[in-house]
Amino acid sequence: MPQRVVQEELDPFKLTQGERMSGTWQRLSKELEKMRESLRRRNDDNLGEADTARLRGRIAQINDILRYGEDDQQVEFNQDEEFVGGLVPGRARR
Repeated sequence: MPQRVVQEELDPFKLTQGERMSGTWQRLSKELEKMRESLRRRNDDNLGEADTARLRGRIAQINDILRYGEDDQQVEFNQDEEFVGGLVPGRARR
């Protein structure tokens, strides 16, 4: 069952179109993508449960930051006003 989310928690940090197009964001997002790929390759190794969880957490954090540069950051609720999809800060999209 989806977890109820308070509306104030659903106002994610957003970059403007100009910020998303900036050279700084372009460089930063490319570096984050490289880091994410490196972490994913390391995660494919035969690691222990704790190391795997740590790497997955880092990957999730990078994904959250990269989503700041996405244009579509919509949040969806069902008829009971329960969160059913979209970006919630601190949660990785699956």
